[in-house]
Amino acid sequence: MLILLDKSIEQTLLEIKHNLNENSIEVNALNNLAIAYRSGWHIIIGPLRVLKIIKNLEHIDKSTKSVFDKLVNEYTFQKSYKDLVEEHILIKGLNGNPKRIEDTEESKYHFETPLNYFSSLARCMKTSLLCEDESDFDFYKKLCEKYIQEKHAISGIHLSFNFSNGGGVNSFRVLERGINDQGNPILAIADSDKRYPESGIGQTLTKLLKIEQKHIDRSILSVYPLPVRAKENLIPPSLYLIGTEHSVKRHLEKLYLVEKENSEKLLYFNIKDGYKVKHFKDEKFIEYYGNLFVDVEDLVSCSIDDISTKSDDGEVVVNGIKGIVEQFTNNILDNGIEQKLQVKERLQDPSPQILRIITELEAILETKKHLFNNLPQYIEEIIIELCKKLLSWGCSKGETIATLGA
Repeated sequence: MLILLDKSIEQTLLEIKHNLNENSIEVNALNNLAIAYRSGWHIIIGPLRVLKIIKNLEHIDKSTKSVFDKLVNEYTFQKSYKDLVEEHILIKGLNGNPKRIEDTEESKYHFETPLNYFSSLARCMKTSLLCEDESDFDFYKKLCEKYIQEKHAISGIHLSFNFSNGGGVNSFRVLERGINDQGNPILAIADSDKRYPESGIGQTLTKLLKIEQKHIDRSILSVYPLPVRAKENLIPPSLYLIGTEHSVKRHLEKLYLVEKENSEKLLYFNIKDGYKVKHFKDEKFIEYYGNLFVDVEDLVSCSIDDISTKSDDGEVVVNGIKGIVEQFTNNILDNGIEQKLQVKERLQDPSPQILRIITELEAILETKKHLFNNLPQYIEEIIIELCKKLLSWGCSKGETIATLGA
């Protein structure tokens, strides 16, 4: 995260500096913040006078002096970091608990934290990103890294997260344990599990939000509800199609028709698991999706009228696509397409079919290069908002230990 030293720290340090020694809480906190910067966990900025006062304090570690000397020399770059993030930590005062400060004009917030809060190194460690499993973590992190690459490449910003395995409905226990045992910043991302706009949110998200409210005045944490049903809904079928396997291509082509005609329905459509007979017995479900199933031929395995005659509520009538996000992560957010292209290009005397595949892969790479310019309007704002959230909570300058001689 971006950690900003408030200008009031200047007067605070001047008042206490003659009473400091190597074991002072304030000295420990400053040493820990320097470790966080050197280790690539967080970014630190502050007024030039504050940075110089800390650099010249008598009892801080030599490596801490090196960090703040570097921050003084890079002072002119600070504004670019501040402009990139929407949420940050403001260090103000010496003692107390973190407070979340709401900015009602912009519907944003930042955290106000006393300096001595960071006298525990654990609280300075990189942000934990809590999500359902490691594939979710990879997806969110690599999606944001792609956003940084396309939109903010010259900033030199890195993304630094620690994976925290939520494990579904028990995610709230993992969140509370992380708050109590570690104390480092925590960002939790959860599916809304909404089936249509008016439906309620899922149990996992509900419990996470309760934990957030319980600890909001003493911890640096945020629970981010996806504005869509699940992570699968973040990627439009048009982009899934460019890097997917042939086995699910036909079904994705049907969903692409939905994207062109009823794209808002894709925000809540169960792309992963599909639908069973029992879902069609929900009047609100039929009211919201009924026309879609009529307009897109063969999306349902039979007519809606025939579904009403079926006795097995568990029978699948609309297919789901499990693993589609992992495919997208591997092929588009990672180097899967590049690797496939390299294999084809190494072939001696390629056939016309192979040459056609090479051309298709090259076209996919062009789309991939400008992924965020190829987002359909219905999902663009949602994805960018998510990436800005991840950027705010995971931004760092990367490891700088070697450059500081520590």
